[in-house]
Amino acid sequence: MSGPETFSELSRTILVDGQFRRSTSTEGRDVVDPATEEVLTELAETSPDEIDHAVACGHAAQKTWWAMSGLERAEAMHEVANELLRIRQPLAEALTREMGKPYKESADEVDWSVSAIRYYAEIGRNDMGRVIGNAVAGHLNYTLKLPLGVVVSIQPFNYPMTLLAWEGAAALAAGNAVIVKPSEYTSITTLLFAEAFNRHLPP
Repeated sequence: MSGPETFSELSRTILVDGQFRRSTSTEGRDVVDPATEEVLTELAETSPDEIDHAVACGHAAQKTWWAMSGLERAEAMHEVANELLRIRQPLAEALTREMGKPYKESADEVDWSVSAIRYYAEIGRNDMGRVIGNAVAGHLNYTLKLPLGVVVSIQPFNYPMTLLAWEGAAALAAGNAVIVKPSEYTSITTLLFAEAFNRHLPP
């Protein structure tokens, strides 16, 4: 999964609406292994039209996701966590090759991400509001837990999986859709990480 064939297969690729597709953008940059200076693949700089399309797909997916119960969303997120554990080694290898993090830290990052996803999956099971005691006679006070809609997560390079797991899993548990703008230094790892979500969540 993290070998040269994976990097070359993901050349100029974006993940939108549940599908890997080549970007139509003509702009891009090389992905370079910092240890060997080998060019692993090329990234595309997503075009404005592709961004608009991703937002539209996010709005459509969010409606499907929010229509599921908190229990169903939690179960789907636990399946994502299980998927990440299955691909732990190749995912960690990809991160090490792409940005130079020691393999042990890359593998730890997968584990931390799994913990964060499981944590938010369980919090998301309780999507009920509550009634609050009256402050004024004759008034009914209550809270509702409602999603914002589509959330954009802009990620740094140093902990691309863990930080995305913290932010993205929290947003997903609350019933939102998530669009990710990865660091240009860890875009391939982020694509592979996102594919685990893609396999178990609505596109």
